[in-house]
Amino acid sequence: MSNLHVTNAFGLQPVGNIEAAVKTYSKMTAINDGRHYYSISEAIPDEKLPLDYTHEINISMTNTNVDVTQIHDSFITTVISARINFSHDLVTRDNVISQAGKKLLESQFMFIGLRSGSNIISDYCVVHGEDKIIDSTRQPNATIESFIYNTIKPKTEKDNRKHIHSLYDNVHKYDNSACGVYVPITLIKAGSYLDIDIPISIPLDDNLLFSGFIDYPNRLFGNLKLKYTIKPEALVHCRVSPKMSMIKTVGKRRNNFKSSQGQNYYSIMKMILTTPDSCFEYAKKFTQINCPSRQFVFNDDLTAEGTVDRFNYETIIFEFTPTVTFCQTKDCKISIAGYSVSSQCLTNLVEYFSSHPFVVPSQNTRHWTAFDNPQYKELQLFIGDRRFPEKLLNTTDATFFQMMLNASDLDSLHPATEEYEESLTSVKNNASEIFFPTTDDTSFMFTTQCERSGGTGICFDGIHTGNTPVSVELRGTPIYSGETDTYYNVRDDLTQTARHPPAPLFNMVQQSFWIFSLKDGLNVQYVKDHTAEDVLRALGYTPTGELEE
Repeated sequence: MSNLHVTNAFGLQPVGNIEAAVKTYSKMTAINDGRHYYSISEAIPDEKLPLDYTHEINISMTNTNVDVTQIHDSFITTVISARINFSHDLVTRDNVISQAGKKLLESQFMFIGLRSGSNIISDYCVVHGEDKIIDSTRQPNATIESFIYNTIKPKTEKDNRKHIHSLYDNVHKYDNSACGVYVPITLIKAGSYLDIDIPISIPLDDNLLFSGFIDYPNRLFGNLKLKYTIKPEALVHCRVSPKMSMIKTVGKRRNNFKSSQGQNYYSIMKMILTTPDSCFEYAKKFTQINCPSRQFVFNDDLTAEGTVDRFNYETIIFEFTPTVTFCQTKDCKISIAGYSVSSQCLTNLVEYFSSHPFVVPSQNTRHWTAFDNPQYKELQLFIGDRRFPEKLLNTTDATFFQMMLNASDLDSLHPATEEYEESLTSVKNNASEIFFPTTDDTSFMFTTQCERSGGTGICFDGIHTGNTPVSVELRGTPIYSGETDTYYNVRDDLTQTARHPPAPLFNMVQQSFWIFSLKDGLNVQYVKDHTAEDVLRALGYTPTGELEE
């Protein structure tokens, strides 16, 4: 759910009268007689780059030369340099290869990147003014938070957004908009490393903390700075479709294939088009970096009597593992959108917010972003003596699927991504066998609504027990146990040695919000442990945002 999705859910319009738009946050409208000047500026980190992943980056989110910063239109562009080590070759190197065969091998790729650009951020906090850290904004599990938030974004907001998101179907088709790089398999060698530069774009409102921001009047409430670190373990890898990458690469370089040992471009392309992708055995999904995946090894000898007329592979690797050994921020900047208003408009805003708060809704370790459906039944969350939901669930049936879409506000207007749907519906096994995966299904989440239906996303805001401890327990059993339990015995088929997964991640998301107040001097709070009414009353306001008598 990006800011556009949030805006639709709130029923707000991010265009129109400036004063009215800004004052919407206090549920108050006024006539704006001012004018505005739109600008885009760039900010760079306070630190000198490059900077390795253990060091914090400090960078401004607001432009001091304008009155209002449009945080929902501002974004980070960064280049992450990573050193990757590989456990195996993906090409056998014993035979002499023809020129045509060599060129075809050069058209094969492994993708290394991120599911969403914001996944690279490990933890962050916000600095107000020059050096005041707002402690309550600290997000030590920002990678998991980003995965949850971006998984439930509609497909329309993730498709073809360059270097922001990576939809598996797009990556598998060798799409250039993905958030990552395509590494030729000819450069992947066992025991050696490869340095890659990954260009990343991160809209500021892709971070859940800023999801509710539209226009922020920094001239009134002060400037904001983002302090964050990156986490290379958030990277994922996958094999690009051999067929699709050949079609695109050979098509772009057709002149190189016009005469290769008696073959031409058309005969090679015909061979590619008539070869089914299903003949290649590899993991057709994202796998976390540092974790093993199933891959096939191309045979260098792709020739038969001097011509390329088929594709061969002799070996399947079940434990192919790319490992990140070093990572640093090579380049970074924020493009900040904003505008200025007339002096009269600014005076009106100062007068208004002197007696009204500026309230912005928001939400709130392993740095993993790839999760399989556990294939569980009788699934239920117990909080104290209550059960959520009331009925037992099966993680692959239609009821579970629809409930997950409802909890994330995904419908015909905001359709889910294919991999999210696959994660909620894919069947991996039966009592006697494990099915070979044919598409990415690693976006699984069990989203439990504990209060109202609908609204702006996932709502856990009804669990308030004061100082009374409450137990939280997730219960369920495997649909198929034993050797074909694909959650506890992780593998692609029964011939593999089973691996046990780490324990599941449990995340509780609570309602939170920003409050900016000019009453009795500037007061800035990010609130997540109290109700809005309690905080407003403590500041001298009524729950509706009016000054108390």
